[in-house]
Amino acid sequence: MVTIAPARWHRRARFRRYADATQHLERLVLYARSIARRSATALQYDEPIPPALPDAVARLGDAVRELKRACKSGEDLERTRELVRQGAELAGRAWSQGVRTYGEAMISDLRTGQSELLRATGCRPEDANGTVRRAAGAGEAEARPPVRARMSRPVPRRPAGRGTPGRRPDMFRPPTRVA
Repeated sequence: MVTIAPARWHRRARFRRYADATQHLERLVLYARSIARRSATALQYDEPIPPALPDAVARLGDAVRELKRACKSGEDLERTRELVRQGAELAGRAWSQGVRTYGEAMISDLRTGQSELLRATGCRPEDANGTVRRAAGAGEAEARPPVRARMSRPVPRRPAGRGTPGRRPDMFRPPTRVA
């Protein structure tokens, strides 16, 4: 209808954006289903669920609702992107607070879904992945600050030579006989 009716040609760019976003939103639905399955399994196995993890999932839902509202009104999608960044930060914080197998899988699916939602807003794949990675890293660092340089100490090195004590044997050399 948009390509045929000249009266609606001004909507072609918006229609193209919707068409491009659909594949990313379809993938997001698959990741959301996976998150639901894994969360049920994590609860079934009584895995620890950090408080930030349900908040991160809720933030993803808020971002999807905001995307719907912004698309209807024709507004900028920056609020959606900000909600995704907040959700990724919460996911990073949840990971650093400690999760097990299904919690870690949930966080992985959540971060991938967040990246897909950013791509649906028009971000390039590299930018979307980088945004989610940086936000999750900030959340991890907030909950568990990185170890600083004061902890690294130089390791004393010994000259490598055959038969040097402390040296691991070479698997490809036959053992030497000591007479």
